[in-house]
Amino acid sequence: MNKRYKFEFISFLITFFVSSIFIYFGGVKHSTDDSFILFRYIDNIISGNGFVYNIGEKILGATTPLFTLSGVLFKLVFGFLDIPTVVLLENVIFLSLSSIFFYKVCQYFFSKNVALVAVFVFAFNLSKIIPEGMETGLFILTLFAFIHYLLIGKNYISAVFLSFVLLTRPDAALIAVLAFIYWWKNYGFEKTIRYTFTSILVALPWLVFSTIYFDSFV
Repeated sequence: MNKRYKFEFISFLITFFVSSIFIYFGGVKHSTDDSFILFRYIDNIISGNGFVYNIGEKILGATTPLFTLSGVLFKLVFGFLDIPTVVLLENVIFLSLSSIFFYKVCQYFFSKNVALVAVFVFAFNLSKIIPEGMETGLFILTLFAFIHYLLIGKNYISAVFLSFVLLTRPDAALIAVLAFIYWWKNYGFEKTIRYTFTSILVALPWLVFSTIYFDSFV
């Protein structure tokens, strides 16, 4: 293992282990609310019925397009598992990956040891979100990745992850506004437009598809 990434690897293992223990001993029960709407969309896409809840009705009822599509991808890879279990596994992986970027963000402000302690708190506090079967794990992953690359000045990469954040939770538009202000203040108007255009370009395929398919991207 590369010593340079030792603490990142430890962060991943901590969160993966804690999440797995929580699932095994916690008697995980899937949510009975919006998660089953998501499961049905995934099932219809996998079955070739389209991005629909009811077959033949092209209505965008999934508020998290990126997580829905990632669920489809995970189901294609883990086809032997039922959809709720696939989404459960997906959330464990996303949360474990997000702990790496959480560690990196903490390390920006604190020492490595303090950042690692923060990861323990992160893992134990957020493992409870996994049974919900929704997009919180992916949202946290994309958000902390965005913040990490923003803090180290890799703004084009941060712009890409900002787009992923918005495709996971559209109400994260406020974060986009704050990012625009941050870029403008630190890099000027011209570069801010470039970064903003990068985010729009990443989201453009979904915006075009949903507008044509659903007559609306909302």
